[in-house]
Amino acid sequence: MLIDVVARGRAAVRRAPFITLIGIATICAIVLVEAGLRASSPMSQSVQLPAPQHGSAAHALRQLRDQPDLALSSPRIRAVVDGVVFGRTDTIATADRDAFLASGLWHLLAASGQNIALVMVLTCALIVGLGGGKHAGMVCALFTVPAYVVVVGSGASIVRAGVMGELGMVAWLIGRRSAVTGSLLFAACLLCWLEPGVHRGLGFQLSFACVAALAIWCTPMTCALEQRGVHRWVAAGMAASIVCSLATAPILILRTGSAPVLGGVANLIAVPLASGILIIGLPAALISCIWPAAGHLMFIPCGWMAQLLLGIAHVAANVPLASTHSRVGAIGIPTLLCASWALRRYKPEQHRSRHHMYATAIGCIGVLMLAMGVSRHGPGAPGAHQVRITVLDVGQGMAALIQTSRRSVLVDTGPPGDHVEQMAQSLGVRRLDGVVISHDSTDHRGEIRSIVRTLHPAWLLLPQGADGSWGWVRRLAPSQAACAGDSMHIDRHLTLRIYNPPCAHAWPTVTGDAHNDNAMVVVVEYGAVRVLLPADCEGPILRRLQLGHIDAMEISHHGSRDPDLATLVRDIQPAAALISVGAHNTYGHPAPESIAALRDQGIPVWRTDRQQSLMLTTDGRHLDIASGLHLT
Repeated sequence: MLIDVVARGRAAVRRAPFITLIGIATICAIVLVEAGLRASSPMSQSVQLPAPQHGSAAHALRQLRDQPDLALSSPRIRAVVDGVVFGRTDTIATADRDAFLASGLWHLLAASGQNIALVMVLTCALIVGLGGGKHAGMVCALFTVPAYVVVVGSGASIVRAGVMGELGMVAWLIGRRSAVTGSLLFAACLLCWLEPGVHRGLGFQLSFACVAALAIWCTPMTCALEQRGVHRWVAAGMAASIVCSLATAPILILRTGSAPVLGGVANLIAVPLASGILIIGLPAALISCIWPAAGHLMFIPCGWMAQLLLGIAHVAANVPLASTHSRVGAIGIPTLLCASWALRRYKPEQHRSRHHMYATAIGCIGVLMLAMGVSRHGPGAPGAHQVRITVLDVGQGMAALIQTSRRSVLVDTGPPGDHVEQMAQSLGVRRLDGVVISHDSTDHRGEIRSIVRTLHPAWLLLPQGADGSWGWVRRLAPSQAACAGDSMHIDRHLTLRIYNPPCAHAWPTVTGDAHNDNAMVVVVEYGAVRVLLPADCEGPILRRLQLGHIDAMEISHHGSRDPDLATLVRDIQPAAALISVGAHNTYGHPAPESIAALRDQGIPVWRTDRQQSLMLTTDGRHLDIASGLHLT
């Protein structure tokens, strides 16, 4: 029997050597990533920081991305256009965000595979219209897709889509349809190697599931719909929506607890609208940079379509049975449909059909195992005699989770709508021991209601003098005030020491913002290791606090311009600096001057806008820093 298995394996390798090698490489990459060979960056390792963006190219890109803000007056409509054209979702209102998520239309607002596909189609159509052939159009698309990725800003989602799109085009150009499957596996392998932990991210899993499902099932379903009298173009749209909805439902139900039921129907209407916004909005942004009046005129129909898209999302999210919380339905129905489709195509006399059925069955089992196993796997709680501080990627805001094997405390909660509670749960937290809120700023306490509702903290720690507008926060959970000199023992050898605000009186306006000057400054102490979390309190105040030596620090106020930063880091001598900042933020954070001050001192810098969530782990003597954590 063993000899027969070996013989069958050799025959499979001879029939499909390329696919076999790619499959082996994919498995090896995932094993290496899971083993953690590239998952962390030791504190002592030197990190090469990219140079600050100066010059005309960076200015032109910022000007291009800012055109929707200049042309559209409504913030909600402007946020939708920004999301569809440039993948910028940080300005979307919480209610609109929830509507897009519940209706299954969120993928339209995050630059992804659909944007890449439309850029390819537009490029090919333009070349064909100018007299070139289809192949010439695809070759030109090989260059326009990377250009669009650069314009969007090289976010993780669009980079993944760009890699898959480029490999798919190459496979199509060399005339091997089977190479499309191989290119998909190769893209997954490459991304898992370049971005350790990316396979745990919800965006990667949804993207990969959609692309794989479209490659395998879209054409057969389109043909089946055409045979039933559906027009070709309508059939293709229906097939794509249905296939993607079925493929992503098991992942969504396991990762978020719900899956959209009307996602396929809503997508049939919403996808053409989003396509129209991208087709008009991107040229409008380009033209606006040269001829603002003409470009702003082109944005008018974009605004109309964005308003309609927003209405569809809210309607689809609020109708009865818009989403389901049933795992049986969200996992069982797609699995049964895949199995029945494979059985209908199975013909015993045709070896190819039998292999196709085996591949389908293995694929279904693999996706379910991935969704139930790897996708839910996270770092969990730290080990005994360890403390972990995770600076969560909450965009333009701040949230840091402090954990031991038994305790967990959250310092700030990030801006509204960033689902910090889900990130904490993926790190093994089921209930918080407490929450520290540094000051009354939306980007630091915006998720407090959701945190209290889901993770039930035992206490809230607020800065002294936080009366008045803090009344509603005090009513959420038992609260206490703290000021300079106070300390809180969280677990054995783990202490939070408070260095700001002063107990007797508030600081006068030193930096021009007394609110930030009096924010709570926390130093996390475990053994000999000390980590500074200063919130928005900047150098002029921090230098007065006599902090002593600091091993690692978060840079104040998202890395804003701070003339005292260079002097501060010389005084406290941190070995590492972390910046919690949102990509493409409108404040210009982190400031080039702040980055230069850190680089001049030889201090390695980690940034959430480029490296996702950042994890510091210490045993009280050594400090390790890991980046690239893709949390829910």
